[in-house]
Amino acid sequence: MATIHVTQLEAVRIQDIGPTDEAAIFLAGREAVLVPMRKGEIRKFNPHLSEDFGESIVVELKEKNGSSNYKSLGSTTVRAGIQGPQPVEFKTSGAHYHLWYHLL
Repeated sequence: MATIHVTQLEAVRIQDIGPTDEAAIFLAGREAVLVPMRKGEIRKFNPHLSEDFGESIVVELKEKNGSSNYKSLGSTTVRAGIQGPQPVEFKTSGAHYHLWYHLL
C-alpha cells in the first residue's frame, strides 16, 4: 500500500478566457479538490491532498465549466514505489498546468 500526497498546483496558462479556471484534481476518480486558479498562480496544499492506493493510482486534472460539466486537461498513472518526473505536466491547446506530489 502506498499514499500519494499532492503538494501544489501551478497554472502556467489557464483554459478559460476569464480571470480564473476552476481546477479540479481527481485522485482515483474521486474529486479531491476544486480551486480557482489564475494564470501564474501556484496553489500549495497544506495539508496535502492524500489518497491511499495499491499498485497504481490515476491522477487527473479537470477544468470545471458551469455547474456540472468538466473538461479533462489530462491524466497520469502513478505507480507505487516509483516517484515519477516532477512536476507532472498537464498541457492542452488552451491550458498548461504543473502538479507536484510525493509518495509514502
